[in-house]
Amino acid sequence: MSEKSLAAREDAVYSREITADLREKSLLLREKAMEARERATTALHATDRVETESGDHLGLVKEANAQLVVAIIEAHKLAEGVEAANAQLDHLAHHDALTGLPNRLLLQDRLSQTIALAHRQGGQFALLFMDLDEFKKINDSVGHDNGDQLLQSVAQRLVGCMRNSDTVCRQGGDEFLVLLTGIKHRDDAAASAQKIVAALIAPHRINELQILVSISIGISIYPDDGQDAQALVKNADIAMYHAKENGRNNYHFFEKGMDIQHRGDR
Repeated sequence: MSEKSLAAREDAVYSREITADLREKSLLLREKAMEARERATTALHATDRVETESGDHLGLVKEANAQLVVAIIEAHKLAEGVEAANAQLDHLAHHDALTGLPNRLLLQDRLSQTIALAHRQGGQFALLFMDLDEFKKINDSVGHDNGDQLLQSVAQRLVGCMRNSDTVCRQGGDEFLVLLTGIKHRDDAAASAQKIVAALIAPHRINELQILVSISIGISIYPDDGQDAQALVKNADIAMYHAKENGRNNYHFFEKGMDIQHRGDR
């Protein structure tokens, strides 16, 4: 099994474990909410019964009312807990568990929306496919825990390089993508790629370590390099491999004919 396949499988297992825990929590909260509603209903019936059968027993009425108020408040709190758990599940389904970045599912959704908008308006945008250089060697030398923290540090720097309108995604393993919207020229994408390369040059302080890591970036442009999400991701990936073959720590735009060369290299 390849390194990237193993990393992707580990990420998937980690996400499934967290999702299972949250689902269990949500189910327990639902059960408690139902129990609280039942207690509220019982208290309400008791209030009606006391008022009907014992009009003179004011103390009993007050006690039943108090139980009803407590049960209703508890039911509301538990319902809020269920909503919070569901919100966590939704967030987890669309974000990477390690870095908190959007995952490939959320990227696909935003990429589809961006394609539709660019098609209507006749605009263009860029997709940057990024891979850390020799991450396996770094990960093996510093340990997997430090390697995970390095990925988190890289994610933070990538987010710091981008605008709020752009999407930074962790594809899996040491692969990241950036959806760069609203560009007018290829130079805009080149400027963003240069900014990313420069941002990652500075050492990452992980515990007592100073870790150096660089990144290779492939760039595809809509609509020239693909008119659907699959083609844009594939061509940006191909361009990234050319960046690695040309010395790493740089970027490369996709060019026609690269796909044939890439298939031949594999």
